Amino acid sequence: LELNSRGTFLQEFITHPLLIDGRKFDIGVYTILTSIKPLRVYIYEEEVILRFCSQEYYPFDPTNVKKYVVADFYTPTWQMPSLQTAYNHMKYSQKQSLNFYLQRHGHHPEKLWSQIRSAIQELFLMKELDLIKYGANYKSTRNFFELVRFDFVVDEDVKVYLME
Repeated sequence: LELNSRGTFLQEFITHPLLIDGRKFDIGVYTILTSIKPLRVYIYEEEVILRFCSQEYYPFDPTNVKKYVVADFYTPTWQMPSLQTAYNHMKYSQKQSLNFYLQRHGHHPEKLWSQIRSAIQELFLMKELDLIKYGANYKSTRNFFELVRFDFVVDEDVKVYLME
């Protein structure tokens, strides 16, 4: 691991990620910060971005990051066999396609989305004082706009981890 090389980053390694068609994926959730004081954040709940690794996870090879890191050249939802029917033919959104997949495999999608909402809420509340401090550099913190995407990964027990 070369921490000084350009483009290097660290993420928590999830031992048993939830795989779809043998691939690890992440879920991008968009939020909008519209006010710092008072703190006001909206989560865009209608859609998410699902990004799949370009190679199958197993057999695991720690030297091949394409198996476990979602990179700029990821596999999109519409190319994943288990999601194609929902996304391409039923015209579901990426979020609805994931929900459909989870339900078919005995999971409760609301468990996942509840964890994601809680993680976003916790993070903004944890950073509220910092936002107020840095917001002092702006003319107004009541009329503010910042689009933020959070990336999550899910383990095989549908436990959510904030990655970025």
